[in-house]
Amino acid sequence: MTESQSDVEVFLEDLPPSTNRYTYEGKEQLHRILKIEYDRLGPSPHFQSDSSKPTLEISEYFVIFIDPPSFDQEFLLPDPIPGLRLFYNAALHTLILRMSAPGHSQVAGELHAAVLIALLPMGLKQKIQVYGGVNVPVGNGNIKQPDGGWGPIRHARGVPIRPGVVVEVGVSESETKLRNDARMWVDPARGEAEMAITLEVNRRKSQLKFDTWEWDSGVQHPHIHTILRDRKVW
Repeated sequence: MTESQSDVEVFLEDLPPSTNRYTYEGKEQLHRILKIEYDRLGPSPHFQSDSSKPTLEISEYFVIFIDPPSFDQEFLLPDPIPGLRLFYNAALHTLILRMSAPGHSQVAGELHAAVLIALLPMGLKQKIQVYGGVNVPVGNGNIKQPDGGWGPIRHARGVPIRPGVVVEVGVSESETKLRNDARMWVDPARGEAEMAITLEVNRRKSQLKFDTWEWDSGVQHPHIHTILRDRKVW
């Protein structure tokens, strides 16, 4: 294995072994890939809430090896592709795509609604910008879309427009991947967020874990605060 191949495997190491991999060959082939993945992850037993039935290890992810110019042409669009979240490593020409499960949008949407309700009496509801599914630069030409996020509508001159708080929801993701995403978001050299919120959903046990992450400059490592652990939510 070459050094470049090794770096790719490190980037992909948190994904399930069943994750499909493709090499980009053009727009028509990309459309076929998207159809294959949408069909594969249609009504999936992975999302069933009946804990008496076995679930299958079906990856919600797929990977496309694509060069930066092709990535820019296909994915840096005004409107994101519905139902997808992406993480692109430009140096490795490697794109991770995740098909959003029903739980992702539901949990992120409910948190967003709660934040807006809290902001309403303070008169701040109209002063925040929403970043769910938006392409955010995360260092070295890399791009990631959070499940949710907020930032001020007004920005000081010269300050990049990006979320101050991001949300990542894990429905089937490994805890390691969710934690690595949060670390990346609050790293001042990468995601640059003031805070990351992770919501880990265990559909089989009807449980939710809610953590907040903030960068500790003293130890150069995130500080994690657990708000809810193993809370029954339905």
